[in-house]
Amino acid sequence: MERFDKKPDAEQLAILQKEGEAYAELFLTVLKHITDPLTTEYVLTLVDKYLTEDPTLCKAYSKLTTHLTLNPHAILFRNCQNADTLGPRYVNVVGRACHIAGMLMSAKIQPSDSVAQTFVTFMATQLQSTTASPIMTRTCVNNVFYALQMVLRDEKARLSFDENRGTGMLIKLLEARENHHNIQLLYQIVNSLWILSYSKPIAVVIQSELPLLQALVDVLKSVEKDKVLRNSLALLKNLCNTPLPAATATERRKRSAKEYLVDLGLLKVIEHLKTMNMEDEETVADMNWLEENLSKGLQEMSTFDEYRKEVLSNLHDGWTPVHKSVLFWHNNIHRFEDGKYEVVRKLVDIIDHDKKMDDRAVQIALHDIGMFIVHFPKGKKIIEDLKAKSKIMMYLADSNVSDDTRKEALMCVQKMMIYS
Repeated sequence: MERFDKKPDAEQLAILQKEGEAYAELFLTVLKHITDPLTTEYVLTLVDKYLTEDPTLCKAYSKLTTHLTLNPHAILFRNCQNADTLGPRYVNVVGRACHIAGMLMSAKIQPSDSVAQTFVTFMATQLQSTTASPIMTRTCVNNVFYALQMVLRDEKARLSFDENRGTGMLIKLLEARENHHNIQLLYQIVNSLWILSYSKPIAVVIQSELPLLQALVDVLKSVEKDKVLRNSLALLKNLCNTPLPAATATERRKRSAKEYLVDLGLLKVIEHLKTMNMEDEETVADMNWLEENLSKGLQEMSTFDEYRKEVLSNLHDGWTPVHKSVLFWHNNIHRFEDGKYEVVRKLVDIIDHDKKMDDRAVQIALHDIGMFIVHFPKGKKIIEDLKAKSKIMMYLADSNVSDDTRKEALMCVQKMMIYS
């Protein structure tokens, strides 16, 4: 080791290129048996430097993956657990160790299942920490996430990470706008979620996670870096391609990723992205796929049967596009007669003060009653026959209702005055 240290950089590199396997064993032996933080940091810095300069040196570590005591990933990831012994050197040591591990995995030198599980458990635990984790330090975080990206290529590691609540923590990181300033970290978070989406049990759960979908749409609106856009679109495509689990007879049907994304205005975002003239063929293909499938989804959501389900479930799904679609009201207004005005009666029931419905549901119901008055012949008379007028007026008189509810009630009354 001393002989190696005294050589200039060019000669050190030449030695490693000639005697790589011997030195790989030497470096790992030192890392395994020497606990001095300065020595550990020095050796890791040395290895990191030359593997970065010449990635072909990674192959020197390949045979050691079956070594009983010098398994590269086991030794490297062990440093993640040594915060107490490494002291102030911990952040740099972990960053270097994870970067080396990431480079080895990139060269197809993989950790064992048990070593990979130990690392993903560590990562999930750190992401859940209520105090600021040292791995999130700017000089360390990108290297740690690089190792995570590589580890998550394995299905077992993905499932283990998810079981330890890691997926949910990544979504929270993506939601946090302050993380959008570190473009590399933002890319790594999105890329990790994209990799996780290839595990069906995970994709089935996260495909209808509104915070995730909202965060991805926000990223597409505000970030221009190609690799971030590419991974965000690829992730959204995977989620839209994931079938919803069948609802039981007593369960409400869950909304799909496509339905949420229509609500979130992704079609307009894609329209804007297309003006950027992106050259990457996969990105363009994913944009076209999303545009086509979301447009189909919008047509499916605009059917009266879907609308009826929404109303009968007390408008739990919120402001879906159908409510403000003039085309929907024009094409389907005759269907409101079905079942002796079943849907209209339900809308009136939702605005009943005594029912104490959700504020948003009341707002939507007031809006839709107004639309019914506008589009249905003698719609005003039907609403009055159902004794809805007094219920609407109560929202104008009640000082405790929200401004949004009062606004919808006022607009509804105005429509009653204009249309007969």
